[in-house]
Amino acid sequence: MDMDCRSDIMSSIEDLLNINSTPVQSGSTGTNTTTQAIIEDGVVTNIVIVDIDNPPTAFEGETYVTITSPDVGVGWTWNGTAFVAPTITPPTDEQIKFANKERAKELLSESDWTASSDVQNQLTTESAAAWITYRTMLRTYLGNGSTEQITYDVPVTEWKS
Repeated sequence: MDMDCRSDIMSSIEDLLNINSTPVQSGSTGTNTTTQAIIEDGVVTNIVIVDIDNPPTAFEGETYVTITSPDVGVGWTWNGTAFVAPTITPPTDEQIKFANKERAKELLSESDWTASSDVQNQLTTESAAAWITYRTMLRTYLGNGSTEQITYDVPVTEWKS
């Protein structure tokens, strides 16, 4: 296949992807179309553009409702008269501690190579100390955990001359 043919195919694929990924405005989207939410068990499961002159047939358990607000999306609920945004529950302290522990484990694993005495002996004094401090900080998340976000930067590795 020559390059021109490949280029044409890629251009066609990109055009198709762009057509399908174009943002949709709420309400009327054209002369005979409207944006609607598909509702199942009171929850928005999809947002679709509907041809008013040829509306789709809803599957059993589905309801189509015209959207008049640009904010409505998948996961919202429909109470029969209005859309209601989902409630976002902030994570608990235990969930934050667990996530921090997992991230600290990843970061410790990624920096294990710096703990070797061979490596420590080849680093500058400042760099070796920075790595020790960094790894010590990460270990504080492994004990009782912490709700503080891990914000320490990975130390710069400087080798002895």
